[in-house]
Amino acid sequence: MADRGLISISVTLPLKIIGEVFNHKLVIADIQVPIVLGYDFLFEYECKIDVAESKLFIGGSSVQCLLESDLPRVCRISTMESAIVPAGTEMIVQARVDGKLGYSTMAVIEAANFKLSEKGVFVARSVVDPSSGKVPSPVVNIYDHFCRMY
Repeated sequence: MADRGLISISVTLPLKIIGEVFNHKLVIADIQVPIVLGYDFLFEYECKIDVAESKLFIGGSSVQCLLESDLPRVCRISTMESAIVPAGTEMIVQARVDGKLGYSTMAVIEAANFKLSEKGVFVARSVVDPSSGKVPSPVVNIYDHFCRMY
């Protein structure tokens, strides 16, 4: 590999990009980004890169490319509708991500708003897939009265 790391495994698999499937030899390696398209892929499928527009063209389709520095690191989540958390219960509240997550397929939810914990409602840390736009958020109400979440 370019970074002189060891190749874990090399295999030919279908790769789906913008609805098109490309059968290509892939190298499975422990890297920090989801995927790196090599020159061999770009050459074989006659891809074009427009650096000024930050786009990759494959056939008649294009993909918007993002720099890692353009990807947000923190996003706020909001409940999709107000919810009442009964006293002494744990439940899942449907939330949505306010902002773009970029290419992220998994996200970690953890409480950053301590006003909720002052009211006795705690958001459990969890790993979720926000790609559907809905984020199931586990919450716990430790008090003996209900709490409303907006």
